[in-house]
Amino acid sequence: MFEQTLEELAFGCLRVGRQLGSACEKAEIVVPNEMIRDFHHLMERLSEGEILCIKELQSLEELRVLIKDAMNELHPGFGDREFTRHSDAHDIMHPELKLLHHAMVYYEELVYRHSLVRDRLTAMRWMRFKERQARTLAN
Repeated sequence: MFEQTLEELAFGCLRVGRQLGSACEKAEIVVPNEMIRDFHHLMERLSEGEILCIKELQSLEELRVLIKDAMNELHPGFGDREFTRHSDAHDIMHPELKLLHHAMVYYEELVYRHSLVRDRLTAMRWMRFKERQARTLAN
């Protein structure tokens, strides 16, 4: 089984994050006034190629809702369906819906890649703990 290094996983997050930021910009997602500051901060972090912190991951979840709601507004129920099963982008004829679909795909990919990084870091911490525990028991 081929395992990516932590650096490769992080690189994947940065790359997909930039793609998500670009896709959101192209989709011209409407953001409620109370979310504008956090949204712009998130987009800035994504475009700068930053790994997101916990608070920003919460903003990412809010972004999911914005994408889904925008899809639903253009085609009722479409966003709800797309976040449970995906259409192929080439099957979507509505240009704005297609842009939102791209943002959704990058959103889901970024969430997945961030979970891989978190899981790898958790596994590394667990291994270090077990190594210390083994040394302590050996002494």
